[in-house]
Order: sequence, then C-alpha cells, then structure tokens
Amino acid sequence: ISDEVQSGFGRAGGGKMWGFEVSGVQPDMVTFGKPAGNCFPLAGVVTTAAIARSFANGMEYFNTFGGSPVATRVGKAVLDVMREDRVLDHVQDVGPYFKSRLKELQTKHEIVGDVRGEGLFLGLELVTDRASNTPAPAEASFLVEAARQHGVLLGTDGLYDNVLKIKPPLCFSRANADLTVAVLDEILSSMPSDPAVLKAAVPPHPAGLHKVREMVAVDGVGAFPSWAGDYGDDTGALGKDTVLTINVSTGAGIGLCLGMLLGLALSLAARRS
Repeated sequence: ISDEVQSGFGRAGGGKMWGFEVSGVQPDMVTFGKPAGNCFPLAGVVTTAAIARSFANGMEYFNTFGGSPVATRVGKAVLDVMREDRVLDHVQDVGPYFKSRLKELQTKHEIVGDVRGEGLFLGLELVTDRASNTPAPAEASFLVEAARQHGVLLGTDGLYDNVLKIKPPLCFSRANADLTVAVLDEILSSMPSDPAVLKAAVPPHPAGLHKVREMVAVDGVGAFPSWAGDYGDDTGALGKDTVLTINVSTGAGIGLCLGMLLGLALSLAARRS
C-alpha cells in the first residue's frame, strides 16, 4: 500500500506524479487526499480489479459525501492547473536546487547532521554530535520558533523531533528557497549553546494559540479550560465564570455541535427517567 497523502501530486519530484514512481515501486493499492482538492476535502483509493472484487462480499460500505459533483469538479480543476502550470516540471527544477542549498548548511554548520528527501519533501536533521548522531530536539524547536519569527514556517518530525520537515507549497520558487536558507543560516550562526537558554526561547504554547484566542469571543459565563495555565496564561484562568463561544461556519462543525447537543439531551433524558 502506497500512502500518497503527503508525497503524491508531484511533491516527490523527479517529474513524477507519485512517490512510488520515484521509488520504483509497483503498489497494490494507493491512497491519496489533501492535495487532490487543494484544501477542499477530497480523497481516494486506487487498487487492482482483483482486490476491489474481494470487497464484494456482502459487507456494506457507504460514504456520506462520496460521489459529490462538487468534489469531482474541484479535483478536475486541480489537475487542470497542475497541467497548465507544469507543476511536475517546476518541482523537478526547484526541489534539487533547494536540497543543494540546504546541503550548503550541512557543510557550514556542524549541527546539521543530514539533509535528505526528494522534490519538495525534504528533511534537515539536527544532531549535537555527528559521530554518535545524537538527536538535538531542543535546538530543532528553537530553530522552528526563530524561523517563524522571520516569517518562515517549518515543523519538527522524527522519533526524537529533531528533524525539520520541509514541505512548502508546490509553487515554491528558487527565490523562496534562497530566502529560507538565508533565514536558517542566520539562526544557526547565532544559536545559543546553553540548553536552558534554548528552552527559555521557545514559548510553552502552540504558536497559533494567540491567534486562536483572538478568534474566540469571551462572554462571561462558564469556566475557562483548565489547561490555560500551561499555555502562557499566568493566572490559569480568564475569570471565574468565563465561557468560550466559537462561531462555527462549516457544515462538519455544525454537525459536530448538533451531535454534541443531541448527546447531551439524550443524557439528560436518561437521567430523568
């Protein structure tokens, strides 16, 4: 089974549409999603006729939104744009260039233990010692936070969270690659060596939490979540009786809210009976 949710639709480079093509593998089943709809909820499974027939055994399968003409129209539009903009060729050009620029950081900075990946799906591994390949998760967290403050968004991954996972939009250009490398070079050149300083420089809350708080209306009834004190709120509460009201604008969100209300109603009815 080839999971192409992240590596598919040209991201793996080589002028190929799928990661398994770049790897030279012939899968029995392929799954894909995310890029298929370019933010629109769209996914799919492709397999052989023999495997598909094996599911025709009386087992019921349904998908509430399966076969939507809106989804198929969106998917076709994505493929049209990829073809018209020659996205596969673009990734084949920018990917190797970006990787070569990241390799320059490995040559310059001892903390960069490895640069790997294909196309625009790259990883930069940070280690405190190249000989022992000792992971450097604190340094990776510091680098991600510092890069964010410079307008470059990255994330960490791997067993020890010491690998920067770099997956830019496929419209990412050589100029964008140069900017990213310049930002990383500047941060790596001035990175503190004291672990305590590294930890103190990284906020103890998700980077987007403050933005979430700006989107949340506080209307003065109820209680603020107990985790507030863990995410930068000094008092641990925004008031004794505070409730968070979030405007839900998606069908899925509305369905979730209605489901929660229905569950609450059933629970209260059961208690009364």
